[in-house]
Amino acid sequence: MPNKPNRWGYKMFLLAGGESGICYDFILYAGKSDKQEYGFCTNIVLDLCATVPRAINHKVYCDNYFTTIRLQVELKKLGIYTVGTVKPNRLTDLTMKNKKELSSEDRGAMDHRIAEVDGVTLCVTRWYDNNVVNCLSTLHDCEPLYPAERWSSQQKKTYTNCKTECYKNL
Repeated sequence: MPNKPNRWGYKMFLLAGGESGICYDFILYAGKSDKQEYGFCTNIVLDLCATVPRAINHKVYCDNYFTTIRLQVELKKLGIYTVGTVKPNRLTDLTMKNKKELSSEDRGAMDHRIAEVDGVTLCVTRWYDNNVVNCLSTLHDCEPLYPAERWSSQQKKTYTNCKTECYKNL
């Protein structure tokens, strides 16, 4: 992490429960390892998920630092669903609407694609709110289920936005 004020030291990566917040596993990282099978971020998450029981519908949520296509494919092969925000540069060879096109459609505009990688179905969603958010998922489909409610700070009330919709599971 070259932009951190103190680039040297220890880093701790945790696997924690969503509702409970209980730490199920952790890795204390002190430097490079010899294992470079998939890349740093993917290897960290795969190591943390080594203790997660397989094929009983466990779900892992990641931020854009960890989410990669390779991670999602490997976890799905282990029977673990994944959802995460993803950096646009990790979605190579994927043609979607850009920020300018989505912003012209107003808040709540979205674009999505379904892709198959190594026999695993991935759903990529690009959604525009105040900025563009990219989401990669093996858990959720790209088909809308129902309109989502949003808070309008200008109107000071909740309203239903037909463009912003929630998704069902794959």
